[in-house]
Amino acid sequence: MRVIMIEDHELLAQSLQVALTGENVTVARVWSDDRDDLLAQAKTLAPGLLLLDFDLGPRIGSAFGMIEPLSASGFDVVMLTGETNTLVLAQCLEEGAVGIINKSVSFDELLDQIQTALGDGALMTRHEREEMLSSLRLHRSARDRELRAFHDLTARESEVLAELMKGKAADTIADESVVSVATIRTQIRSILSKLGVNSQLAAVARAQQARWEPPEQP
Repeated sequence: MRVIMIEDHELLAQSLQVALTGENVTVARVWSDDRDDLLAQAKTLAPGLLLLDFDLGPRIGSAFGMIEPLSASGFDVVMLTGETNTLVLAQCLEEGAVGIINKSVSFDELLDQIQTALGDGALMTRHEREEMLSSLRLHRSARDRELRAFHDLTARESEVLAELMKGKAADTIADESVVSVATIRTQIRSILSKLGVNSQLAAVARAQQARWEPPEQP
């Protein structure tokens, strides 16, 4: 039996390594401050059970984007994390994680759950897994509906709305854009029409409520 850990908390990693080694489990911790190097190191140790922390510190960030390639290399990826947002955890499952172990449980329970995963035991039922994935799909569907009107904005209209959200007036936007105020006002009217609101204030409020962000400029 072999366990690979990608965990930025060294004390926890050492404690698990000592405890699991005492139960005849081969344990290796892989770490690097570079995401690509971290993935490359881990892949050389596949297959096995891989315990993957979700929050990997400021340099690496989240584990999103790592789960799929690690799973494809032959690992059974189990998220070992303090993350409690069910939508975030559901996305981990969607990317290929086979289970989730929360760090908030006692150390003994942590070991028991790792042993369950090593023994081909399920860390969650099929119903629990599907329920989480269903919640993620529903959230995305609602989010798409919320942002649908913003998708109709042209690139220039998105820029103008972003400026309005910064509290800028039409004449200020016109001056900074080197266009006429009439042009900006025409663009604002189009924004209001597409968003189904009657004022600039309402357009800004809707954008903030929807947590809309303007597309990045090429």
